[in-house]
Amino acid sequence: VEGTYQVTYIARDLAGNEARVTAQVIVLPKDNDEREVYELADKALADIITQDMTPEQKLEAIYSYIQSHITYTSHSEKSTWEEAAYEGLAEGKGDCYVYACTARALLTSAGITNIDIASIPGETNHYWNLVDVGDGWYHFDTTPRADDHPHICMWTDAQLMEYSAAHGNSHNYDHSQYPEVN
Repeated sequence: VEGTYQVTYIARDLAGNEARVTAQVIVLPKDNDEREVYELADKALADIITQDMTPEQKLEAIYSYIQSHITYTSHSEKSTWEEAAYEGLAEGKGDCYVYACTARALLTSAGITNIDIASIPGETNHYWNLVDVGDGWYHFDTTPRADDHPHICMWTDAQLMEYSAAHGNSHNYDHSQYPEVN
C-alpha cells in the first residue's frame, strides 16, 4: 500500500552484539496501468498497421516500430510489465525488458498471440517474446544487438539456439517452461 513507513533493521551475532538502523521506506502509487499502456499501443498501431496486412506483415511493422522508437539503455523499471511497456511507448528508452514488454503490448493490441520469455539467469538476464500467427510458435526479439544486428523476427528454435551458442548463450532458456517452438 502506498505511504511512508519506518523500518528498523536489527542484526545480532552469536556473541549477543547488536546493531540497529532505522530507515524510511516510501511506497509510491502505481503510475501506469494496463489501460494506459494499451491506449499508447493502440495509438502506435494506428500509424503502422493497416487492415489488409497479414499477421506476418504486422509482426514486421511492430518489429520495425520498436527498433526505430526505443533507444537502448542498460537499465529499466522492472516492477511490472506495464511500467516497462510504458517506458518504451511513452519515453522511448529501456533495456531488453522494456523491448519485450513494449512488444507484448503492441502484439496483444494487434491481436497476435504472444508469450514473454526469459533466458536462464546467469551473468545477465535477457527477455524477449514468443509469437504465434497461426502456424506455431516463433522467437521475436526486438532488442538491438551491437555486434551483428540480427533481425530476430519469427526465428525458429534452431536459428535462435545457433545464434545463442555463437553469442555467449545469450538466449538459453528452459525449454520445459514454454510451448514447443518451431
